[in-house]
Amino acid sequence: HATFLLFFSILMYLRKLNYFKYNRPERGWAMMNNIYEDARRNYPEISFVLVQNCIAGIMGVDAFAPQNLVMTTPELPGEINWVEVDSLKIGGQYVDLKHEKNYKTTLTNKSDNPMNWNAGFYGYYSSLLYNGEIVPAAQTFLNGCERSFIETTVNPGETAVVEVDTTTISVDEQAPEQKLRLFPNPAGERFFVEASVKVHYLEIFDLTGVLIKRIVADKDVFAVDVSNFVPGVYLLKFGTGEGISAKRIIIR
Repeated sequence: HATFLLFFSILMYLRKLNYFKYNRPERGWAMMNNIYEDARRNYPEISFVLVQNCIAGIMGVDAFAPQNLVMTTPELPGEINWVEVDSLKIGGQYVDLKHEKNYKTTLTNKSDNPMNWNAGFYGYYSSLLYNGEIVPAAQTFLNGCERSFIETTVNPGETAVVEVDTTTISVDEQAPEQKLRLFPNPAGERFFVEASVKVHYLEIFDLTGVLIKRIVADKDVFAVDVSNFVPGVYLLKFGTGEGISAKRIIIR
């Protein structure tokens, strides 16, 4: 029994972290719910798996205690609007951390020493908002997925907010040397994307700005299932190595 329990716990732990690690939050969230519904959910190891994946998975927290450094990359699934943790211990320091969707992160330093913060979001953004001010963003690839970030220092007792400025992307804007074709438009149960470059990700928003669906594609031709969408107009944002493009599509 003990051997089986250990094997089960390790297997579930690895499966959950891998889904979030590779930017598949919907799948990771579904598997976390499966674990919670399992008859063995009262095992203490299962609680550890769920808490660990809330912090390292959904909240995307990675800590480097000797450098007083915390890195955040939110991975909230579509049905979760926000997630928050109070007094998260980073080495000998404590922070409060909150993500709102995958576009806004707030960090409060509750310790006596400065906290270095690498605040990022999946996708390509040439700039981010830091406490309401536009600042240039750097880009890297994390586990094969493009990530935009800034680095800052939050002093003791201070609160800092880093967020994506979604107002900077206009509909039908295209990055240089980048051509995108959507068809059919209007669409029924699915539509297709053809691009001149590889599309790393596609995000679909309703007209109120709510993120409805996110796809990690890494292809130049692919299909998008919208069979469960409410009919209406949606905004699409495509991220590639050359920049960001935005399009509009009608779902019938």
